[in-house]
Formats: sequence, C-alpha cells, structure tokens
Amino acid sequence: MANIQPDPLLAVLQSTNNDLRKAWSLITTNARPRRLIHEDPGVRGPLWFWSDPETSGSPLHITANILRIIFALLTAPSWMWIAPADVIRPKLKKWFRDTFWSRQWEIAPEAFLSELNGSSAAMMGSKDGMGGMGGQYAVNASGADPRWLLEVQFSGEKVVKKRQVRYDDVKRRIQDAGYTAIAYSQQSAEQIHLLSSGERVTNNPSKFGSYSLSERKKLATAMLDEYAKARTTAIVKGGKTDGVEYIWLDEFCLVEDEEKNETQLMRQRDAEMGRWADIFRLAKRVAVLCHIVGCEHTGVDCPWANRLFTLAEIMHATKVLRVKRFRGDEDGAEDAGIIISSSGSEFRAEIRARAAEAKLWHLHNLMQHANDSSSGITRQSTVHSLVLEVLRRRDLESSSASQKYLGKALNGLLPRRARLEDLTGIDGPADLLWLLELNQGFYNAALLTSVSRLAESDVLDGYRWCQGKTIIPKEGSERLEPLSTAIPIKFHDKFTNEVVPVLSLANTKTVALEHMLERDSGALERQEELKCLKFMARFIWGCLVFLGIILSLAIGGAGIIILYIASIFYVILQLFVGTIYVTREHWVVIEDYKAPGSNAIKLLQAQDPSFKGGLEWGSNTGRQMTPRWEEGIRHVMEPKTTDTQSKDAAYPYPVTLVDLSTGVFVKSLVTSKPNDMAVLAIHGMGVSCVLLDRDKRTRKGPTIGVKVGMVNVPPYVLAQASLVGSLYVGGHAFRAVQPRVPFLTWFGCMIKGVDPDATERGIRSLVREKAGRRVEDLEMQRVDLDSGSTLKQTTSISSTAPILHKKAVPYRTNTTSSSSTTVNGDADPFQGGSDVGDGPVPPPLPSNRYRRDPPNVQWFPERRGAENV
Repeated sequence: MANIQPDPLLAVLQSTNNDLRKAWSLITTNARPRRLIHEDPGVRGPLWFWSDPETSGSPLHITANILRIIFALLTAPSWMWIAPADVIRPKLKKWFRDTFWSRQWEIAPEAFLSELNGSSAAMMGSKDGMGGMGGQYAVNASGADPRWLLEVQFSGEKVVKKRQVRYDDVKRRIQDAGYTAIAYSQQSAEQIHLLSSGERVTNNPSKFGSYSLSERKKLATAMLDEYAKARTTAIVKGGKTDGVEYIWLDEFCLVEDEEKNETQLMRQRDAEMGRWADIFRLAKRVAVLCHIVGCEHTGVDCPWANRLFTLAEIMHATKVLRVKRFRGDEDGAEDAGIIISSSGSEFRAEIRARAAEAKLWHLHNLMQHANDSSSGITRQSTVHSLVLEVLRRRDLESSSASQKYLGKALNGLLPRRARLEDLTGIDGPADLLWLLELNQGFYNAALLTSVSRLAESDVLDGYRWCQGKTIIPKEGSERLEPLSTAIPIKFHDKFTNEVVPVLSLANTKTVALEHMLERDSGALERQEELKCLKFMARFIWGCLVFLGIILSLAIGGAGIIILYIASIFYVILQLFVGTIYVTREHWVVIEDYKAPGSNAIKLLQAQDPSFKGGLEWGSNTGRQMTPRWEEGIRHVMEPKTTDTQSKDAAYPYPVTLVDLSTGVFVKSLVTSKPNDMAVLAIHGMGVSCVLLDRDKRTRKGPTIGVKVGMVNVPPYVLAQASLVGSLYVGGHAFRAVQPRVPFLTWFGCMIKGVDPDATERGIRSLVREKAGRRVEDLEMQRVDLDSGSTLKQTTSISSTAPILHKKAVPYRTNTTSSSSTTVNGDADPFQGGSDVGDGPVPPPLPSNRYRRDPPNVQWFPERRGAENV
C-alpha cells in the first residue's frame, strides 16, 4: 500500500478551528450583556458622558448606555469603523493634563530664604528701602563660643564648690587648659540620681520640658557627682585630682543664674542650644556618661548614643573621656566608674564599627567621613547621612522637644550654618528646611522626601510631606540618586492672607493614576486571542457586503438592506465583546477593601478574564530589593478617621497600584486615593515616587498636591511618565479661592458695556469684607515700632487632613502675640586659678525686639473688628 502523505495545511486548519472555537467559547462564557445597560461598580463605561455608574447616578448612566446602543445600531456601517471612545478620551485627558498641570504659574513662588527669619530688617526693610535681604549664613565664628561655664572645685571624689562664671572673664586664663564638656542623657541622669539619693525627681512639666529648671539642675548635679567619682581614676598630667576645673554642664550653663524671669531664661536657653555643636567642638575634653554598667558608649544600645544632640557632641571632639561604670564589691559598695581616655578619632572609629554591626550604614558612612574627609564619600551623601541620623534619633525620642530642636541639633554640623536668631526652636521642620536651603549647594531635598514615611494623622504642621518617620538604608536599598530637584518655597495667597509652605519639584516626571477601570469597547480589534474571530467576522461581513452590492445592482435598493444588516451584526458582536475586557493603557489604583478577599488581582480578573496578573514589585517574598515605607505605620483595611481630629484626617489604608499594560502591581499605604505619581529618585533597584492627591478642577493658577503615600516602581515607568516643569507638594489642599462673576452677570455686563473684571474685583472686595478682611498685600509693611501699635503674629496652621477637600476651603490661621529680647547680664569674675579647663563665650546677641519665629510667619498691625482667619 502506498504511503498517504498528510495534508500540509491540515495542522494550520485545525489550529485555526481551535482558535475560533476558543474565541467563541470565550465570548459565550464571559460576555455580560447586562453591562451594556449598567456597568459594574468601579468600572467606567465607554461613554462620553455619565460614564461612571456611581457618581453619575444609575438613571443617567443607564440612559447614556441606551442612547449609545441606539446610536451604534442606527449608524452601524459607520460605527464599526469609528475609533471607540476609550481610545480618544484618554488622549484628550492627557492633553488637558499636560495643558493645566505641566505649566502652572500665575502665583509666583517665593524662595524659602527670601526673608530674614529672625531679624527686624525683614519687617522694617533694608536701608535702601528694598525690603528683606534674604537668608544669611552665620559668618561670625566668635558667636559659637559658650556664654557661661561652671567653675568646679574638687576635693578627691567630692565637689566642694561650684559656681557659674562668664566665659569671657576666664577665656584668656584657661586658654591652654580649656574646659570639659559633659555629655549624658536624661534617662541616665534619672537613674543615677535615683541610685545616689534613693529619690525620684518629681515630674513637674514646665517651659523647660518634662521637668522644671530646678529639677533639671538636680539631675545635672547627679551627673557631675558621678564624673567627680570617676575623675580620680583618670591619669591626669601631674597626678592632680584636687583643684579647680572649668566644666560646661548644660543645665548650669545654658541660662544665667541671676536671671529669674522664666521667659528670658527660655530665650537664653534657646540661643545656647543653637551653639551646641560648637561648644563641644571647642572643648578640650568631652566626658561621656550613662547609667548602664560596662557600657562603652559606642553601641546603639547606649542611652547617650541615641540622643538627638549626640552627633553635635561627638562629631568634632578631639579628646573623649569615657566614664565606664562597674559593679561594686560584694560588701555592698556602690557602683563606681573609671575614666578611659581616648582620642576623638578612635572613639568615632569604634562607633563606626558598632554601626556596621547594627547595619546602620548611614551612621557608618558619617563616622567614616568625620575621621577621613578623603574617604571617597561625597558631600551630598554625607549630608544626607547626617540628616537621616538626626531624624532617626528624633523618631526614637518621639517627643515635642526632639521635634522642635531639629535645626539646633544640626546647626554647626553642616557645611553652612545658620544664625542663631534664624533657628527659632518653635517649628522644627521649618528650621530643618531653613538649614537645608542654606546648604542647597550640598544637598537635594528630594532625598529627604524619598525617605520620609507618611506623617501621623495628629500632625498639625504644614510640612507633612517631610514629617513622617524616616526609613533607614538597608542592604540592596542603600542606593539613592535624585531624579528631580526639590526646592522648599512658599506662596503668598493674597485672597486668604496666607503664607503657605510648599515643596516645589523641579524638572520632574509624573504618571497619571486612574481610580476606575475603563471598559474596552474596541476589544474585538485589539485582543490577540480574538484575532481569528475578528478575521472571520470581517470575512463574513465582506461577503455579505459583496452580495448586497451585487443584489443592489441586480434588483435595486433592496441589496443595501443586506449591507446594513451585516454591519448591525458586526456592531452587535463588537458590543458583546466590549463587555468582557477593560483597557490596559494606564496605571490604576484599587483600594484593597473593595476587592474580594482584599485581592486586587481577583477584582481585575473578574472584570477581565484575560488578565493573568503579573509581578508584585518589591514584595517581601520577591527578589527585588526596594525600600519599604509601610513598616511600623498604623493602618486599617478601610479609610478611617480619628474621633478627636477632623474627619478628613484618615489613617493610612492599603491600596494596590497596577500597571494594566504589563501586569506589574505594587502595594502601598495611602491616606486618600492618589491621582498622580511624581518621580523622586532611583532608590534600591527601582524608582521611588510620591503619591499625590491633586485638584483636577482648578484650571487656573497652581495646584498644590497632597502627599498621600510613597511607592517604589520598576524603572521602565520613566518611559511612561510625562515631564513637568514644576510640581508643588504641600501639607494639605491649597486652592486660590477667587470668586468668579456668574455667567448671567457677565453676559449682562457685556451687553451694558461694563467691564466684567471690575465687577469681579467688586465681588472679591465684598467677600473679603464679609470675612473681616481688607484688601491688602501680603508683603511686609513698614511699621514704626515706637508708635505703640500692637503687632499681631499671623501664622499659617496646616489642617490635619492629608486629603483634598471636595470644596475649596482656605487655610485657617491662629494669631498669637510674641516678642523676643535678649538679656545680657554680667557676672563677677572668679579670682582664682585652675589647672584643668575652660572654654569660649559669644558676644551679646543682637537685641531684636520684634522678630518672626518660623519662616512662614507674617506680621500685621492689629485691626479692630478684623477676624484673623
């Protein structure tokens, strides 16, 4: 029997039949004709209007769908060739987005340093009448000296006598011996005082913190006694243990003993704390104490090593005296201490080694650069490590004092230092940004934004975008290179009399985020698995059209009906297929609590069975190394507000960001649904972005987006992003609330020949008058300080809400009165010699009677009958 050769076209024919059968089975199984009338919740219909089944209302949405079906059937021969709405509408949306969001102007931003923060020149104007001169560096090195020292007379292990002296009076006499600066933590002081006296210091909160000044002096005295006991074990040149030593001890040297006015004491204390780094840099010796037995003070478990001001105390120290405590003998002797002397570089080298063991790589880099500036670590990396470490210590202390002293703890450690009067100690983030702007040549604030988590819901400040706890570099996520430039700025809203602190992202890219899926009405033409069905449908349609043309030529117009019916069948197939798929050309945000089982991928597969899911970028189980901002953040499965705060102040809740074109999805926590994603930096092996909630309705003037979350995405997103010139990020929503002339009023003005702009200005004036305001510029007014007029301080207070309000609500402000004076008292010099220490004292502070405290403060004369809103 002859061998029968198989038909070479049989395999192709069988494959085609199988594909056609699968495609038809896919339609019969997954088509949902009901969606043609009413779409599922969370899915936008392929409509030009009333496309959202929830916000449009069911009757309107159903009406629009019915009109679409009728129009599609009536115009079937043309409809089947027209590009569907879900192809044209995204292009129009992108055009509007690029038009209004990419070029935002109208309100000119002002530099954060455009006014002197602590000088009366900002109010009164400069000598040439041109107003404030802008931020200035501290150039007077003598201003870094301490003002007071403690002169202590020792006899063996006891303190015989101590008194406060002015540094200027003893500076020349102790030039060689210098002074000793004692560093300790309040926790250690409490424990040592309890061990030595058997009594706890009463917690009596005051302006000085958790303890009053007298109670803080008791704690400091306990640390001085501890140092005196250990002092006898030190090998001092000449073998002397008795005698006089000059010591800088915080609670005895921050304020003047003779001053009794608590307000003046607070001002003196704030000024001295701004010199902290220089006081310890100029000390001949830095003595480090804590209460833990056997502690070497170089590990991260030491109470002293985790303080906010520790870096200022040790970064420039030339000699370190470590007071190491050890247990007493079995006869019940008290714990004692021994002083171990080492150079500052040796001590910092040990800190670096302990930091590496604890995997605190930023602290490791910082200590390495402090010992060897030629180590190859860049200046920007060093400054970022310093900022990170200070913020980490702030997060550990979690107190209001650690927040407001951020600027003072950093001053003197950065390449450029601020003047003491510019660091108010009232608004910590404002002081931090002031310092970072002074150091703008060495640091890009986009790095700070990239490592800041979401702020807690009870944070009331306007700098919410940088007030969250910081994430610490880990293996694989230490890489951090900025892709945009962050510039702290401020806006003057002349209508609401507001000074709004804002972060401007220059030369950045953004990716639009959608909140809803969009039904794909052109799926028949675009889906790969329907290619065979589309070919067969068009082939049948072409045959029927050809038959209709032949019949129309043979029997007249009756053949046109066949052409029309063929088009109707093809359009019906298009409509049915359009109920199965969703468009895949954008990123979508899915709130997990709305998905079945909190699984966003299952929700997508329910709306589009061809969606197979993809890679979860940066997951805990994945192999990508990316930063995580979610750790340690309180969150709930659904948006929830606090009972005591505004109902707009929500806790973070989980969402899933999905790139429908690739299937990549990322988990994140947000405080409201974001609609924009701004690129910040290459972070780890991905790109870190800030999630923003931006106002879509305001088409004129700048819109300030609210930071609602952080996310790390794959690098290919840079190709999807649109370049924008400037993007503004603030603490909460900001809109230039400007009343417009109603259309009928405008139309009547045009008929009467009246200027509509004049009418609009009249409406604005009326609104201001009703609000208790006058039409008034926000620039600094020339106020005669000797005229006796009362000055009011108008400060912008940010809402607790990180969510865009549905209505345009202006910022609200509170008013407080404030003044600032510096008292420079003289102290009697001590007639006696010393064999150990002393240090430097600064000249008197400038007597600025009136000064603005935070950089976002404006001064105005008090007006009777005016409501400060």
